Amino acid sequence: MRQQQGKFILCDVPEFASWLDTSSFSRVIQLVQCHHTFVPSYENFHQTNHFDLLGAMERAHLERGFSEIAQNLTTFPDGTVAVCRSIDTVPAGIKGANRNGICVENVGNFDGLDSMTPQHRDCIIKVFALLCKRFNLSPDSNSCVYHHWYDLNTGVRTNGTGTTKTCPGTVFFSGNTVAAAEANFIPLIKQQLAAFAAASRGQTPAQQAQVLYTAEVGVDTLNVRAQPTTSAMVSKQLSRGVDVSVYEDRDGWSAIDPSKASWVDNHFLIRSSGTAKVAAQYAARVTASALNVRSLPSLSGIVRNTLSMGTSLYVYQEQNGWSRIDSADSLWVNSSYLARTDSVPA
Repeated sequence: MRQQQGKFILCDVPEFASWLDTSSFSRVIQLVQCHHTFVPSYENFHQTNHFDLLGAMERAHLERGFSEIAQNLTTFPDGTVAVCRSIDTVPAGIKGANRNGICVENVGNFDGLDSMTPQHRDCIIKVFALLCKRFNLSPDSNSCVYHHWYDLNTGVRTNGTGTTKTCPGTVFFSGNTVAAAEANFIPLIKQQLAAFAAASRGQTPAQQAQVLYTAEVGVDTLNVRAQPTTSAMVSKQLSRGVDVSVYEDRDGWSAIDPSKASWVDNHFLIRSSGTAKVAAQYAARVTASALNVRSLPSLSGIVRNTLSMGTSLYVYQEQNGWSRIDSADSLWVNSSYLARTDSVPA
């Protein structure tokens, strides 16, 4: 039944499982957020208007100043699930828990108005179990979180005290408290994970790749390529602030997927462990026949080196007509003699 309308992909749970297994994701995921829509509720769902509801939600989110629909995934009363905002894009779900989270919206008003259908209940449990499986999360109240547990103003987790929403609903799996989740929702996710594991017994799991370090995308748009070269096909793009895991470094490029060919120019990454580096702003080439590299962003700076025409480099900072071309050292060139080599970074 898989259907697609624009970026929205609607599928049943087995199709969603296949989509998860065959898709490549770059963002570091540490938790899954649980929400309910409140509006639209069950009375607004008419079995065939999935895309209409998704479009209406996106328009409402745009009116609130969001760049697109807030949630990564949406589940429906008939047991289907829609892929909405890219998994590699940080959601606008829970203040304080978005950076490494996936936002799942469940259509319905579970503050006592709607009684969850069996199909919806099964879908929600399986979607959370599949996400835990795909991103190697152990289901607990730290990896599967409710909106109600976070203060709306500070983004601090308060477990329901302070200024909070009731989301995902006061009767969502018998309540929206941490205790209710630990008693009535998380055990079901664990059971479903065990069922998935039992179904796949006999298969030899692929050896888990070793993460060298994690890093943050430090440029507005970063291309992910199929090979470690600027001539390779661009498979997708990551936005500034997205966290990625690095599995291999090779000649200025980093592999950010353990099994699929996904490479980024690591000059545009900021390491979050190990030796910190400033990310480059863009790549450029020298247009002058000879360009002095100075110790300061000024003609009074000492000449450290001279670059020839056509030399490729990265710009890490701009200041008063000068460009710093080293991630750590004070090495500057006159910006007038540089030409950007890519409107979108490598």
